[in-house]
Amino acid sequence: MNVLLLNPSFTEKVLKDNYCCHTTKGNHYWPPSDLIYISSILNHHDINLWFIDEMNDINNQTPTIKLIRGELIDVLVVLTGTITIESDYRAIEELKQSKPGLKVFIIGNIASFATQKVMESFPLIDGVFHNFFDHNIRDFLLGNQSDTSSITFRNSNTIEYGTHNIVSQLRSGKPLPAPKHSLFVSTKYKTPVARNTPMMTSITSYGCVYNCKFCIASAINYYERSIDSLKVEFDSMSAAGVKEIFFMDSTFNTKNKRVLEICELLKSNNYGFSWSCNIHSSKADKETLLAMKEAGCHTVQIGVESFNGKSLDDYAPSKNVEKLKDTFSFCKQIGISTLGYFIIGFPSETKQD
Repeated sequence: MNVLLLNPSFTEKVLKDNYCCHTTKGNHYWPPSDLIYISSILNHHDINLWFIDEMNDINNQTPTIKLIRGELIDVLVVLTGTITIESDYRAIEELKQSKPGLKVFIIGNIASFATQKVMESFPLIDGVFHNFFDHNIRDFLLGNQSDTSSITFRNSNTIEYGTHNIVSQLRSGKPLPAPKHSLFVSTKYKTPVARNTPMMTSITSYGCVYNCKFCIASAINYYERSIDSLKVEFDSMSAAGVKEIFFMDSTFNTKNKRVLEICELLKSNNYGFSWSCNIHSSKADKETLLAMKEAGCHTVQIGVESFNGKSLDDYAPSKNVEKLKDTFSFCKQIGISTLGYFIIGFPSETKQD
C-alpha cells in the first residue's frame, strides 16, 4: 500500500497538530506531530510512505499533484484544522480528481471535535483518524480485522463514528514502532526558542489532568507513553540527525518521578539533544528542573495566564500567583530560560484588572 502524509498549504503558516490550530507567531513552524506519529503507526513492510509539507512552501502545490499522478498512491492522510478545513478540502477535491479511487482520511482538531459536521459537510472525505497513537489504524487500512474505536469512516450508506479517547486500549496495545523521522528532517522547521537544527517534535504524554477552562487538553484522557517506547523514538531521532526536540506534552511535568526517568534516559544514552517543553508551575521544583537542565533542557514554557488571583481562580484554578513567582525564580537560579503565556482580558475581568 502507498500512503501519502500531506500537510496542505494555506495563505499563511498555520500550526494545526496535537488537537490545536493557530496561525504562527514570528513565522515559527515545527514538524507536525500528528503526521510524525501516523508515520510510526504505518512504519510497516507492507506500506510505502511519503510526506509532503506544503506549509513549508505555501506558494507551491506542484510536488503533491505530480506525486499523486505519477505514483500509485492508495491513501492520502491530510492534516487539517479549524482555520484551514475549507482550503484543505479544495485541495482534496483536486487530488481526488487526479486519482480516482484515492481514499482520503483527515486528522486534526476540527476532525475530532466536530466530526459529524465535517463528515456531512465534506462528502469526499472517507474518514477521520482521531488518535495518532492507535496502532489499529494500520490494520484498518490494510483491510485486516481491527478495533475501529478511534476511526470514523464511511461504511456503505452509513458513517461509523470513533473517538480520540481510547486510553485503555493504548495502555494494553502493542508498543509503537519508531516514527520515520528521516521523512520529517528539515532545517526549515524552527521555533523562537530552539537552539539547534534540525529539530523534531515529541509527545511523551497525551492529554492533561488539569481543567483550565480555556484549553482543550483536559477533554483528552491522560496517557503516558512507556520509557521503552520513548527510547525507540529517541534512537530514531538520533539516527536521523536530529539535534533539538520540542516536547509538545500539554504538561511535561505532570509527574516529577516520570520527568526524572525521561531525563535519565536522555543522559544515559548520550543523545546530546537540546530541548524545550511546557511545564505546570504547581509541579515545578528545583530538583526536577536541575535534572532537566542536566539532560539538555534550555527553556521551559509556562502558562502564567494572569497575575490576577481571581482570574486564576475562575479560569485556571490549579495555578496561583506565588507558585508562579517561585517557578520563575527557580528557573533563573538554575539557568533555564523561561517563556510565559498570558491571556489578557478574561470575560470576567474589568479594564482595571
